[in-house]
Amino acid sequence: MSGSVEAVAIAVLVPVVTAAAGVASLLLQDWRVRRSRVGRHRLAYEEAARQVAFAADWWKAQQLIPATEQELRAANTVARGWLAVAAARVAELDLAQGAQEPREFGGRLLLLYEFGNRRAKLIRAGFHASLVVLMLVSLGVSNAVLTSQPDIGWDLAILALCLLLSWALRFWAVAAASAASADSASRRDPAAG
Repeated sequence: MSGSVEAVAIAVLVPVVTAAAGVASLLLQDWRVRRSRVGRHRLAYEEAARQVAFAADWWKAQQLIPATEQELRAANTVARGWLAVAAARVAELDLAQGAQEPREFGGRLLLLYEFGNRRAKLIRAGFHASLVVLMLVSLGVSNAVLTSQPDIGWDLAILALCLLLSWALRFWAVAAASAASADSASRRDPAAG
């Protein structure tokens, strides 16, 4: 009887472990994205601050050098241009950060958001199909244990393979969607690639 309890526990725990691993991977992914976004934001502000300091120092130096009114106006225009470039870089980053809409956690876990290309959509469909198979096999193992069928080793092996397949398809779908969005971004902005 203890073997059947262990088999039921395994059959029930595999989907739970799958969900827990998916949640943990999403939390790690969110942490990495936030960390890189904060780092880019901080670097942009630091670069802008250096540009502003340089523009201010350069303008002060231009005022100390004897120059005509026209030369001072030209130097003022150059300094204002540098300040405008620094402000535009920070504003562009702020705008890009505000444009990113966060998706719901459950929707991201199950890939229930819009994918841009056909390949990623097909992989996502495979992921959903593997989840259905995983649940059906899990129910089959539970049924086999409850009806005291003696050999469930193959059922557990199939359950483990379905688990691995689900994980692999999920990560592959996300990677395919990310690669497609990066490709489309580089096609829109050739200077970025």
